[in-house]
Amino acid sequence: MLETSIIIVEDDLRLRAVVEMYMAKAGYNNLGAFESGTAALQFLAGRAATAKIPDVAIIDIHLQDDMDGIETARQMSERYRVAVIFITGLDDQKTIDRAFCIKPMAYLLKPFTRAQLQLTITAALYQARLEKRLEETNKQLNREIEERLQLARSVDEITERERERLGQDLHDDLGQILTGLAIKAQVLKNSMAKAGVPEVATADEIVKLANQATSHVRDLSHLLFPLVLKNKGLGSALREMASYTEGHLGVACQARCESISELEGDPVLATNLYRIAQESITNAVRHGKASHIEITLLRTGDHVILRISDNGSGMKPGIGPGKGMGLQTMQYRAQLLNATLTLHHVPSGGTMVECVCPIRFTQAVVATDGGTGA
Repeated sequence: MLETSIIIVEDDLRLRAVVEMYMAKAGYNNLGAFESGTAALQFLAGRAATAKIPDVAIIDIHLQDDMDGIETARQMSERYRVAVIFITGLDDQKTIDRAFCIKPMAYLLKPFTRAQLQLTITAALYQARLEKRLEETNKQLNREIEERLQLARSVDEITERERERLGQDLHDDLGQILTGLAIKAQVLKNSMAKAGVPEVATADEIVKLANQATSHVRDLSHLLFPLVLKNKGLGSALREMASYTEGHLGVACQARCESISELEGDPVLATNLYRIAQESITNAVRHGKASHIEITLLRTGDHVILRISDNGSGMKPGIGPGKGMGLQTMQYRAQLLNATLTLHHVPSGGTMVECVCPIRFTQAVVATDGGTGA
């Protein structure tokens, strides 16, 4: 039992002597007995840098000092992480509530026996050690979670760089080749038409296919990595996304975006919010059969909020966050940003995807502008 060290804070000399006697018989290591909280805290302050802090402090709630037992216990717990046992009699509710807020390990009700004291100390130590192990485990888990998130962020950044490289290669290399092919096919078709060659219809088909391939490669390049996101920011990229949705998918789409300066300094945040919006629109069109979509980007306090609302069929019963690959991807991206992703059923019909993300910079909002995806 000598490894268990205890201090006593009790201004009743007789009761203090009884506690010390009980502790000696039980084999506890008594580091000191004090008649005031001030004296006990001074003792711990001098001991903290050079010696072991006591495992337990037995404190009378009522101390005849400027600092009562509850305030003494609060300071000990906050500064030195000492497990507290309160000595008390039946008291008023206000005092009990104050004592409860300190979260003591145990209460010792006057009068008490040596066996009760020993049992109370044993229980308090057991609880304190459990809480300490739990705290250490939680810290380790939090470290591991953060390490995995950092790894995931690194993988995501590498993936986005590869998307950008592949998108540029498609646009600059294959896109240029197909454009040249389409031009040459058009020249050939014109020559064949002038010469009256009957295969001119075949040449016309080749021109159409070459133009379709060029357009398809351009769209793929844009989907892989929209240059406007890098060059003009998230607001412009979302407006372009709305325009693309209307022009290529035939779905009315509006984008109302605040210009948020913090996003310009955080490409990871901007890119992941863009991908969440992209996946939300894909889900709304492909699964929800929406005919109207609205994208909203705004700032509230220290958070950026992205909302994508549609008038589609809405979420089906049993389909919730994490059920589909698209939803899992959005949740994964939100997790990378320490953001909250929520799916709301719209009473009038449709779904709203909302991502609330903390801003990692402290710059101010520059301006606000709105408009459609045109």
